[in-house]
Amino acid sequence: MKDIYKIIVAGGGAAGCAIARELSRYVNLDITVLEREDDVCSGTSKANNSHIVCGADLDPSCPVEIEMIRRSNRRWEEITAELDVEYTRCGSFNVALTDDEFTRVLPDLKKKAESCGVFTTRIIGRDELLSKEPHVNPAAKGALFVPEDGSLLSYYLVLALAENAAVNGVKFLFESEVTNLIHSPSAAAVSAWQVEINGGEKYLDADFVINSAGLYSDKVSKMAHWDGFEIKPRKGEFWVLDKKYSGLVNSIVYGCPQPDYRGTTVVKTRDGNLMVGPTARDLRDKEEKGTTPDGMEKGWEAGKRVFPWLDKSMTIHQYAGLRARCATNNDYIIGWHPDGSTPFLNAAAIRSTGITGSIGIGEYMADLLKERITLARNPGFNPVRRKIRRFETANLEERTALVREDPDYGEIICRCQTVTRAEIIQAVRNPLGVVSLDAIKRRTKTQMGRCQGGFCTPRLVRIICEETGLSPLDVTRRGKGTEILKRVTKKEAGK
Repeated sequence: MKDIYKIIVAGGGAAGCAIARELSRYVNLDITVLEREDDVCSGTSKANNSHIVCGADLDPSCPVEIEMIRRSNRRWEEITAELDVEYTRCGSFNVALTDDEFTRVLPDLKKKAESCGVFTTRIIGRDELLSKEPHVNPAAKGALFVPEDGSLLSYYLVLALAENAAVNGVKFLFESEVTNLIHSPSAAAVSAWQVEINGGEKYLDADFVINSAGLYSDKVSKMAHWDGFEIKPRKGEFWVLDKKYSGLVNSIVYGCPQPDYRGTTVVKTRDGNLMVGPTARDLRDKEEKGTTPDGMEKGWEAGKRVFPWLDKSMTIHQYAGLRARCATNNDYIIGWHPDGSTPFLNAAAIRSTGITGSIGIGEYMADLLKERITLARNPGFNPVRRKIRRFETANLEERTALVREDPDYGEIICRCQTVTRAEIIQAVRNPLGVVSLDAIKRRTKTQMGRCQGGFCTPRLVRIICEETGLSPLDVTRRGKGTEILKRVTKKEAGK
C-alpha cells in the first residue's frame, strides 16, 4: 500500500472545491485541483441565484441528486459557520396567481416534495403570504411555503471552500485545462494516471482522477473511456437590481413552475441586491454566455407577474450563466468508473442544484475513496476560515475600531459598495494567489455597484501592482488574454 495517494480533481467549481476541502481532512492524500480559468468559481458556479434548496422541488426519479442534497442540507449551518459564509434558511415561496394554480398546482407541488422526502412544506393563504412578502402581487391567491430552503452567495461559498482547502494543503493550478488522461496500470494495487495539461504543456502523475469539470465533464469522462453521456448547456439569464430596492423582497419568491424548469425567481441576495431570473434555454455551444433580448424580456415578465412594481430603471447589471444539463440522463452521474477497476470517479452532470449539492458530493466522494484505500484523518486539519472584515456593514463603533487597527480601512476605493483599501489588500493576498480584477471583485464586491467599476478600477490596478510587483500592463480581467491596458501613454512625473 502507498503512504501517499496523489489525487487530481479536474474542475474548480462548487463540486470540485467541496471535494478538495473534504479530502483535505486526510493526511495521506496529495490533492491538486486543476482549473482551466484563472480562479475558482469562474463558470457555472458563479452564475446562479444562490438558492439553496432542501429538495422539495426535485424530480423523484433522480435518487443521486436527492441523496447529495439531503447530505448537504443537514450540514449547512455547520459548514457556513466554519467558513464564515453568510447563510439563512429564509424559506421560499411558489406564488399562485390563479384559482387553478392555488387549487391544483400547489397541492401537486406539495405531493412532489413529500415524494422527495420533504414533509415541512405547507400551502398558505393570501393573508399569510402578504404578511411575509407584503410587496408581492396583491392578486395572489396564496403560495407553497418551503421553510427549509435557504440563501447564500454562491461565489462566497466556493471561494471559502477553496481557500480553506488551500490552507489545509490542497494545491490549485489555474489556467490548467485537462486535455488528455493516459492510464497506465502499474504492478501495484492502484493504477496510475498521467494527466496532460494544456495540450502537453505539463504532465502530472495521479493515482486517482476525480472529474468535476462542469460543462466539460463529458469531455473529461471520455478521456477515461467512460462514454455514454453528453452535457448540453442550459442558459439562464438574470437581472440585478440596485440595493436601494432590497427592502421590497424578504426571501426567495417564484411563480408556479414552468413545464421544463422551476421558473423565474425574485430573490434578495445576501449582498442586498435583488435578482430576477433565471430563464431556461437549451443550447449547443458551451461558450455562449451572453444575454439575449428575448431571454432577458422573458425573465423580466415572469418576475413582473409576481411583483408588478418591477421597473427596468432599477437595473444595474445583466448576466447569463450556463448549467451543465445532461442530454441523456436527468440525474447526477457520480461514482466509480463502470469497469469496476479504473481509478476514476465522476462528479458529472451536476446541473442547476450544484451549489446545493456540493457539500454532499464532497462527503460522498470521501466515502467512495474509502472503499478502495484507507484514509488517515489529519489531526492538523483546520476547518475554520475567516472572511474579509467588511467596512460597509460595520456600525460606527466597529468602523472606528477597524480604522484604528488598520488605517487602510479609512480609504474608500469602491464608493458604490463602500469597499476600503484594507479589504482590497486582504483580497489580493488570498491563499489561492489569484489577483485578476474579477478575482478581486468576487472577494470584495468592487465593480458590482451602480457604476460597474467606473470609479474603482484604476485604483484597483494600482493596489494590485503595489502588492504584487506586476506591471499595470500585466493586470487582467480574468487571466491571460484579458489584459485591460495595451501600452503606456504617459509616464508619471519624475520617472
